[in-house]
Amino acid sequence: REVDGVRRVRELGIKTHRIVGIALDDRTLVSEYVEGLPLSNFVEKIIKGEGTDTSNIEEYARVLGKMHKAGLVYGDTKPQNVLVGKDGIELLDLEQTVENGDAAWDLAEFLYFSATHLEKEDDDKKGDKKGDKDQSQQEAGAKLIAESFLASYRNENGSELIEKAKNKRYMSPFLPVLSRKMIRVVRDALETYSLPSET
Repeated sequence: REVDGVRRVRELGIKTHRIVGIALDDRTLVSEYVEGLPLSNFVEKIIKGEGTDTSNIEEYARVLGKMHKAGLVYGDTKPQNVLVGKDGIELLDLEQTVENGDAAWDLAEFLYFSATHLEKEDDDKKGDKKGDKDQSQQEAGAKLIAESFLASYRNENGSELIEKAKNKRYMSPFLPVLSRKMIRVVRDALETYSLPSET
């Protein structure tokens, strides 16, 4: 599946690693080393209030939109699986890439996984001014990420799959690690961007 995923993604003009060797008997795949920083580094900076540049997140959303238009689903869209290299976005870990899979999961997984960078509410810190400020800053960063990602995706591929990603079943796997506020941030962004753009 990784080999097929790499082939299909490259056919679409999307960057990913090159496979340089396969030993089927040993179930071993060798690919080139790809230089870059994980997209999760950029997500964390925004969540922590250390930056506001969402260009890499927006580019990733366009890549997913292009894949979905072609009937291809990434399957494992968490920001750790995406590298930002000198030539832009490069996708890794393509073993879950399939044709005609659940594209709405691709969107929801990225949003909820990114939201897990926000610290869960701590009852001991409620009312603590520094804790409240940190929480507000993190919420603002998460909102910026979600809205930038969904706006870019909607421009590339419309709002139909964003509407589907609102289904609560996509949120369920993340409930143990997400704060209530973060769930609200993601759900609000999905609600807003599931509406067709006014262009």
